[in-house]
Amino acid sequence: MSKGSLPIKRGDTVAVGAGSRGIANIAVIVRAVVDHLKDLGAKPFVFPAMGSHGGATAEGQLEILAHYGITEAAMGCPLRASMDVVQAGDALGMPVWCDRIASEADWIGIVNRVKPHTDFKGSIESGLFKMMTIGLGKYRGATQYHQANVTHGYETVITAVGREMLAKARITTSRAGPAFASPGTPSSSVAPLLLPRACLVDLRGDQADAWVVEQPTSTLSRRHLKLAGIENDRASVVDGLRPGDRVVISPSPALSEGAKVAPSESTQP
Repeated sequence: MSKGSLPIKRGDTVAVGAGSRGIANIAVIVRAVVDHLKDLGAKPFVFPAMGSHGGATAEGQLEILAHYGITEAAMGCPLRASMDVVQAGDALGMPVWCDRIASEADWIGIVNRVKPHTDFKGSIESGLFKMMTIGLGKYRGATQYHQANVTHGYETVITAVGREMLAKARITTSRAGPAFASPGTPSSSVAPLLLPRACLVDLRGDQADAWVVEQPTSTLSRRHLKLAGIENDRASVVDGLRPGDRVVISPSPALSEGAKVAPSESTQP
């Protein structure tokens, strides 16, 4: 970041988006972004850029950030959250949504890792474009874009919406945000975890989904998983889960994103 030419002026407010995925040292990384923005004379604040996670509530999303060590005390700046969105533009014949609080700042910066997506392969998969699409779109945008994926495909939606966000929203910090690769080393991703095969949903080759009980909200979130293999009814998960995550066993087809769940219905990998 220190080498980037940023258009931020002294006194500008900057909304720094942090996501809901488990990333090593994410609190340290976000704090470094905040400190650098302060050095520029800006007034940063952190907001959750995580679609519908945290039970699709502002309180739940702040709790997820706190779970990762991202609090006002740790960041040295305010944390602001809302599920409200405003229309930033249009793409693929649909409105492009942006977090209302972030849109009211002078600039928006997003922090995420760049890695392969578990559901599709393309030139753009999981990283800054996905966060500009799903994360900034909050629940309304995430729901709309996931439906659009059926017609247009993941890569087309993420690329079109992300480009519209870059063109219409005031996104900066080296044009989009600080990004770092996740090459599969212990410092940047989780080690393989064993999970009962009964927890898997929509198993497709080396990929599957699972319903995770997000803490501390006890709400459901459908996670995309990458598998190293399955042996003796145990799946080896290399991406998509963190140690200590609680995963629903033999999930019902009636489960839905953000629903409350009892602890007895889940297991830990």
